[in-house]
Amino acid sequence: RSLLVDWIDRQRRDVEALHALREIELAGDNWEGLTKVSGRLVALESGAEQVEAALLLSRACRELGRPGEARQGLEFARRKQPGDTALRSELQLVYGEIGADRELADLLIEASNDTEDRDARLELLRRSARLYLGLGDASSAAVPLQAILEVEPGDSETVGLLADAYTQSGQLDEAEQIVDAAIAAAPSGRSPQLAGLQLRKARLAQARGDRETQLDMLQHAFANDKQNGYIAAELADLAEELEIWELATKVLRQIALMEAECPISRAMSFVRQGRISMILGDTKRAVFWARRAAKEDPELSEANALLSEVQG
Repeated sequence: RSLLVDWIDRQRRDVEALHALREIELAGDNWEGLTKVSGRLVALESGAEQVEAALLLSRACRELGRPGEARQGLEFARRKQPGDTALRSELQLVYGEIGADRELADLLIEASNDTEDRDARLELLRRSARLYLGLGDASSAAVPLQAILEVEPGDSETVGLLADAYTQSGQLDEAEQIVDAAIAAAPSGRSPQLAGLQLRKARLAQARGDRETQLDMLQHAFANDKQNGYIAAELADLAEELEIWELATKVLRQIALMEAECPISRAMSFVRQGRISMILGDTKRAVFWARRAAKEDPELSEANALLSEVQG
C-alpha cells in the first residue's frame, strides 16, 4: 500500500495502480482512502468503470457519515453517463440525505418518465410535486400534478395538492375550479377525502378574505372527518378569531380526545378552553381547565400562566 500511494502521488493518472490501491483499501475497509482513490478514478475512467468508481465513492462517503461529499463525483459521472439508472438512483439517495430538494424533485420527474409501473410512476410524481411545493415553486409542482390527474382524474389528494400549487401562485380561480369539480364528483356521504377537498375550499376562501365561506367549509370538513387534527385546528383558530365561543369549545374538546397528529396539543386545548371560560365569566370552569392543562403538561408555560392567573 505504501509503495502504491507513493507511486500514485507521482503518477496521478496511472489507472492500473489506482485499481490495485482500491482493492487494498476495500479489503481493509479503509473508507477514507477509498474516497480519494475513487474520486480520482471517477475523473479518469469512462463507461461502466466510471459508474463503478462513482458508486464506490458514494458508498465510502456514506460509511464515513459524509454522504454529501460524493455529490460532485456522482454528478460528474452522470454528466458523462446520463442514461445510467444506478447513478440516478444513488444521486436520489444523496440528494435526499443532504436536503437538495430541487435536484431531487428534478430527478424524480426524470425517473417517472422511465418507469412503466403505473403506481410507482404516480408515487414518483407525487413526491416531486410535494418537494416543489415545499420550495414554494408552484409552477413546477403543477407539471407532475397535472400528469397524475391525466391518469387518475378523481384523485382527491392530487386535486388538493394542485389546488395548493395554484393558490401559492395566486391562481385562485383555477384552484377553485378544480376543487369545486372534485367536490361535485365525490361520492355522497362522509369521508376523509371529501373533508380534504373542503379544507382546500376553506383555504381558498381565506385567501380571498371570505370568512363566511371559510367557516362554512371548515365546519363541513370537520363534520366529514372529526379525526383530522389539521382541520380541527384551523376551525378552532377561526372560531376563536370570530368569537364563536360555543363552536370553538366544541372543537377544542374534540381535539383533546384525538389520537391523531394535531397542531394543537391536548394540554393547549385545555388552556384555550380555560381562556374561553374566563372570557365568558365562568371562573370556576376556567380553574378546572387550568388544572387539567397543568396536569397534562407541567412544563407548558401557557398552562402555568393560566393557573396562576385564575388562582390569583
